Amino acid sequence: MDVAEFMGFVTGVLMFMEETRIIFPGDRVNIGQISSIVIKFLNDTPARWNEPACNLVVDALMKAFPCKK
Repeated sequence: MDVAEFMGFVTGVLMFMEETRIIFPGDRVNIGQISSIVIKFLNDTPARWNEPACNLVVDALMKAFPCKK
């Protein structure tokens, strides 16, 4: 998968999340930064690579930007 496809996938997951438990810090986060967070999460958790990709994207972002409610 190339970078553009990966970023498109991550963007698609964000667009279609039904229940958001992610709080982004203002409007300062762009898709490049979000993709980097997901890549780091994937590199740190190779044991989870067999799980659905959309779940991994959501889990990566929930870990990075938890809702503090």
